Parts: sequence; C-alpha cells; structure tokens
Amino acid sequence: MNRPVLRTPRALAEAGLVDPAQLPRWGVVLMGDSKSPTDDEVLPRKEWSAPQVARFFRAAAMIHDLRRRRIFNRDHLANSET
Repeated sequence: MNRPVLRTPRALAEAGLVDPAQLPRWGVVLMGDSKSPTDDEVLPRKEWSAPQVARFFRAAAMIHDLRRRRIFNRDHLANSET
C-alpha cells in the first residue's frame, strides 16, 4: 500500500508529526521488503532477528535525535543572527 510522503512543514504539522517547536516527534523505523520513499534505510524481512531489530531501533533513535538537534541548532542560529 502506498501512502503519501509528508514533506512540507504544514503537512507534517497537520498530521501531528511535529511538536510545537516544529521538531519531529518520533523516529521512523521502516521494516519490510519494499524501498523507502524517503531514502531511509529499510530492514528487510529476512533480517528480522531480535539483535538486528534492536540495533535498527537504536539506530533510528539516534538518527531521530540527530535530526532534532540539527533542526534546533539551525533555527537557533538563524534567530541569533537577526
């Protein structure tokens, strides 16, 4: 099943995927045998073992944290330059 990819800030906010500071609320874990529409890594079904899934979830949490920090720092830097 194909679902639309939410890429605009407004679409993300309307879907409740960002917090009041416009930072992503959750990390995303893609599992299955199809390609990611957003070029994120997908964990194929054949690799679904407990250690692999745990590693994949930890990686998704770290990526999520880094993305939030990048957005926060970018916005903080933009606001401090004015």
